[in-house]
Amino acid sequence: MDDREEKYYIDRATYKKIKGFSRDQLNSFLNDFYNSAYEEGQKSIEKQSIELDTDSLRSALSAIKGIGNNRLNEIMAAIEAHLNKFKEHGEQENDTNG
Repeated sequence: MDDREEKYYIDRATYKKIKGFSRDQLNSFLNDFYNSAYEEGQKSIEKQSIELDTDSLRSALSAIKGIGNNRLNEIMAAIEAHLNKFKEHGEQENDTNG
């Protein structure tokens, strides 16, 4: 088992403890569990974010036969608009969670 699996592994003692929970205790336990996993997932996503070198992308796309300067500019504008939308969404997520 790796570290992630062990963190969320329920051993026998924890299982017995959970079995004895009242509805409120179980609700609280599950909320804490969910929030912990959610935060871990968010951190994992942040670590996996990549930087896109738009100059290299532009160069690679311009090498494709049939893509002229006008079409290349349209493609790059669409990519940049998409990336900006993604960045804005990520900043909004960080503002509401932080």
